[in-house]
Amino acid sequence: MSGWTPLRLAELSRRWNEGESSAAIANYLGVSRSAVIGKVFRLRKAGHDLRDNSATIAMGYLFTRARVAVRTEIAEAAAPFRPVGLDPFAAEPEPASPRARQAAEGRAFLTALEDAMPGTGIPFAALSPRTCANVTGGEAPMWLFCGAETAPRSRYCAACRPKLYLPRKAVP
Repeated sequence: MSGWTPLRLAELSRRWNEGESSAAIANYLGVSRSAVIGKVFRLRKAGHDLRDNSATIAMGYLFTRARVAVRTEIAEAAAPFRPVGLDPFAAEPEPASPRARQAAEGRAFLTALEDAMPGTGIPFAALSPRTCANVTGGEAPMWLFCGAETAPRSRYCAACRPKLYLPRKAVP
């Protein structure tokens, strides 16, 4: 027996549609949060995003923006040269479209990411136990890795480690 009676399903649907969190619904029904999320998924309920406040969303967003910047740079390289102005010290004009602004932010993100990486980018075959295994670029399956010397008892160098591991919260 599954434990999901019609009354419990109705209560789950009502609370989900009201926007309650999966944890609050789980506490009320006496089941795990995963059980609530699984049942909502199987019932195909629309509503709030199940991945709210996820670090993966933030990273996905940043890398999507970076990919847009790379595609835009490729398109700009193929486009004919158009001089912007004669003054080399003039500030670049603010991009007019949101897409161009997103591409500029993506380029800045990639530049900052590349500047922060101490290694030059080595292929997988050149990795050793004492070289940083953080992926810095390349296209699948030819990924490039940082390649800098690793920190003690770590698979990553001192520059890459803070980007890959979140600091532990202080226990009160």
